[in-house]
Amino acid sequence: MTCQLKTIISLFIILVFSSALASEEQPKNSVSVRGKKLKTIIVGEYYPYTFVNKEGLPDGFSVDLAKAVSQVMDHDLEITVDTWDNAQNDLKTGRIDFLPMMAYSRERDRDFDFSAPHTIAYDAFFIRKGIRPINSISELAQARSKGRMDDEMMPAEYPETCCNCGMTKRYIT
Repeated sequence: MTCQLKTIISLFIILVFSSALASEEQPKNSVSVRGKKLKTIIVGEYYPYTFVNKEGLPDGFSVDLAKAVSQVMDHDLEITVDTWDNAQNDLKTGRIDFLPMMAYSRERDRDFDFSAPHTIAYDAFFIRKGIRPINSISELAQARSKGRMDDEMMPAEYPETCCNCGMTKRYIT
C-alpha cells in the first residue's frame, strides 16, 4: 500500500469518527466545503504546509489535503488561524477535530492519535567550510543558527550527543 493511500485512509478515518460536528457561523478567515462541519486550526506561517494567503485565507499543502479529504467525505471544513499552543490545546480539549500538520513525538503520542504521515521531513544543519562541525546538542545550542527548529521536541527526543541520537555527519561539497 502506498504512503499516499495510507494517508488518505487515515484522514478518512479521522474525518468519519470526528466527535465535534456542530454547526455554527464560520469565522471570516475560514474555508468552507459542504456537509457536516469539521474544525481545525493552522499556524499562519509554516510554509509551504500552512499559511495565510494574500486574500487572508488559510492556504498551503496541508490545507489543500484537508479540503480534498473533507470534500470527498461531504463535510464542511472550518479552518481558523491561531498559535501553535492554542491549536494543540484546542485539539486536546475537543474544540477542534484534527490538526493538519503535527510531527510525531512520544510525548505528543500520549495525548493525540496520529495518522500515517503525509510528509516525511529530514532536518539538516549547514555550516561553512572551515568551521568546526557541530557534534552534540549542547554545541548546537551555542551555535548561531538561521531557520526554524522545533524547540519543544529537541530536549525530550534527543540524547546529549548527535552520534547517539541517529544524526549522521554527511559533508556536501
